[in-house]
Amino acid sequence: MPLILTLDHLRLYLLTNGQHQYRYKANGKEVRRVIPSHLDPIAFCYQKDAFFAAGQFDLPVRGSGPTLNKLIGIYYAHIDEQVHAFKSGNKYIKGFRPERRERIRSEIKRHILPYFGDMPVSTIKPKHISKFQKTLVKTMLPQSANPILGVLSDVFIMLVEHDEEYLENNPCAVVKPLPTVERKRGYTPTTAEVEATLAQIDDLQSECMARLAAEAGLRFSEIAGLTWTSISDCTVKITQSVVKGQRNNKPKSKAAERVVPIDTSLNAKLAELRLKSGGDAVFRNGWGKLCQPSSAARKVLQPAQKRAGVQAFGWHGLRRWYRNYQEAQGVPLAHIQKLMGHEIGSTVTDRHYTVVRQDEVMQHCVRVG
Repeated sequence: MPLILTLDHLRLYLLTNGQHQYRYKANGKEVRRVIPSHLDPIAFCYQKDAFFAAGQFDLPVRGSGPTLNKLIGIYYAHIDEQVHAFKSGNKYIKGFRPERRERIRSEIKRHILPYFGDMPVSTIKPKHISKFQKTLVKTMLPQSANPILGVLSDVFIMLVEHDEEYLENNPCAVVKPLPTVERKRGYTPTTAEVEATLAQIDDLQSECMARLAAEAGLRFSEIAGLTWTSISDCTVKITQSVVKGQRNNKPKSKAAERVVPIDTSLNAKLAELRLKSGGDAVFRNGWGKLCQPSSAARKVLQPAQKRAGVQAFGWHGLRRWYRNYQEAQGVPLAHIQKLMGHEIGSTVTDRHYTVVRQDEVMQHCVRVG
C-alpha cells in the first residue's frame, strides 16, 4: 500500500479499498486507525501529529469506551434529520417518510439493542455480527433479518464517520447478507370451500369479518382497523390498520389507502352489527380489545372449516381467493391491484396471489382448423 505522508509522529497510507489509514507508535506498539471518509486525510493527519507532539495519544483500550446504548441517541437524531428533510422537501439531504423512522426505531429497540446495547462499540467485530445473524434467523426468514442488519450497518457507518471517531471500521461491511428463501404460501381455497366455510359461521360479527376478507379482499389488519365512519353506501374506505394490537393511523402502504365496494347483503349485515355494538371500532374481541389475526382465525375460521370438512386456510387465503375470483370475472389486472391495495404494475399480485388449478386448465381447449 502506498505511503502518502510521513510526519514526526505518524505516517499516512492509502489502503486498497480507497480508505486512508494513519499509523503511529505508542508505548512501544504500532497503532493503526482508519480516517473517516468524510474528512480531509492530510489536514486530519497534521492535526493528529500536533496532538501527539503534545503527548495526547489516543490509545485504544480493549473493553472500554461508550456502549451502543449510550450512542444510539446520535443515530436517532440522524434519522430525525432525514425525516425533517422529507417533510420540508429538502433536495440536498436524503430523506424518508416518518413511518420508516418508526420501523427503524422498532427494529433497534426489539432486536439490535437487546443484543449489542451493553457492548462498547469499539469491541464489536464481524464475528459478533455473524452470531447476531444466526440469532435472528431462529425466529424469522432471512429476507426479514437482512433489513435489520442493514439498519445496524447504517448505525455503524454513522459512528465511523462521526467527528468523535467512535468506531474505526463498520463490522457489518465484511458480513454477507443472508440468502433469501422462498416464502411458503398458504393454501388458497376453492369457491366451494369458501362458501361452505361461510355457511358454518353463525355469529354476525365473525361472518362480517370473514366476508370482508372474501368479498372485499381486505387484509386482516385492515379489517381490524375499521371504524364505523369507514363504512357507508356499500363502500369500505381503508385509512387505518391494526398491527400487534395497536391502531396505526396509516395502512400498510400508500397504495393500501383505497375505497372498496361491497355487496348490498354485506352492507346490510354490517348495518345490523352496528345496531348491536358500541364504540367506534367495528370489531372487538371478547375482552373489548382490537382483534388479532391468529386468535380470530382460531375462533372464527378454524371451527367453521372443521364443521364444513374443508382444508384449513387463513385470512390471507380468503384474500387470495378474492384475487382469483376477480380475475375469473374478467376484471383487468390494474383494477384488481387497485382494489387489493397493491401498486399498479406490481408483481406482488401475480407472485403471491395467482393460483392455477389443474381442473381450471382443462377448461381451456385449443382447436386448430
